[in-house]
Amino acid sequence: MTDDTSRVPKLRFPGFAGAWEQRKLSQVTKITMGQSPLGTNYTNNPNDHILVQGNADMKDGHVVPRVWTKQVTKKAEAGELILSVRAPVGDVGVTDFPVVLGRGVAGIQGNAFIFQLLSKMKIDNYWIKFSSGSTFESINSKDVKNAEVCVPTNAEQDSIGKFFGHLDETIALHQRKLSHLRQLKKGLLQKMFPKSGEDRPEVRFPGFVDAWEQRKLDGYLDEYTEKTTSEDQYPVLTSSQQQGIVFQTDYFANRQVTTSENIGYYVLPRGYFTYRSRSDNGIFKFNRNDLIDFGIISYFYPVFKIDNGDSNFFMQILNHSIIRQVDLESVGTGQRVLSMKKLRNIRTRIPSLDEQKKIGSLFSHLNNTIALHQRKLSHLQQQKKALLQQMFV
Repeated sequence: MTDDTSRVPKLRFPGFAGAWEQRKLSQVTKITMGQSPLGTNYTNNPNDHILVQGNADMKDGHVVPRVWTKQVTKKAEAGELILSVRAPVGDVGVTDFPVVLGRGVAGIQGNAFIFQLLSKMKIDNYWIKFSSGSTFESINSKDVKNAEVCVPTNAEQDSIGKFFGHLDETIALHQRKLSHLRQLKKGLLQKMFPKSGEDRPEVRFPGFVDAWEQRKLDGYLDEYTEKTTSEDQYPVLTSSQQQGIVFQTDYFANRQVTTSENIGYYVLPRGYFTYRSRSDNGIFKFNRNDLIDFGIISYFYPVFKIDNGDSNFFMQILNHSIIRQVDLESVGTGQRVLSMKKLRNIRTRIPSLDEQKKIGSLFSHLNNTIALHQRKLSHLQQQKKALLQQMFV
């Protein structure tokens, strides 16, 4: 047992004092370990019983029906918590329906406080110690039921549960807004750029009627090959598929960088584009340096600027319109390679400069709005993590 002082949270609601009690998880809630039905009883029929097998059956903290079964083995009722006991271990969600529990999950009859407690245990990597040395990450019934937890009075549990419930609702609202904006962008990309075999888009700004002309990118991409002549001549940058252009120190954080030597790296001025010429997943993401006036980037990342065209418009051309051509032009079996020469050889349909500017401005505004909502969402998620550490033992 831990001493009293270590069982007092740093941050509490007024009116609550004293140490939390240390208990085994099975002492504060009922736990049902899952048992998979026979594979022959799996169905795609929504009239059968919903089967939850693991993390794949949960999204944003809730069960999303994906597979059904005719055989009932172990059950959880609507409102119960679902804990993943196989990789990734510790993910937790709530089921809004009666479900059958497969062997990859456990059902827990916990309240809102227990849900947040399990969320914190996941963040703290509590379950990793039970899986160390195993080739397949998993935890068993004993691990779950004997897990040591600290709990306050029912009244304090209720206050904490309601507080985090409201915070989760706010996070979910921002997630929905972000998802809506991304769907809006996806729809506009499909309608404001010509489909394959066509020379005009479905949706245009007023005043534009001319056909888009087939052009080689060679006429618009101006390669830039200045290289560094001294170590750390400018800040080192990374071009990532998810985060865009970021400082290498921020991207790798505590992870090991393959090399600290950067003489001979490409200089990447503000407003210039780059991409990783070698792709492990077949995706080539083109990013523009909007971060600093001058940075440097590995020589595996060609650098170019846009000539005779609108930079914001070509951001969409490069990352949307030419995906199929990029796939055809890149070479290699395991790792795909797209040279600057191959990229410039790609042909695609381009409108007048005035129409480019209109389209580019629209998507620039939309991208900025998406980035703003992403930052808000990330801030809320980090805020929740910090509060979990402060308000739980």
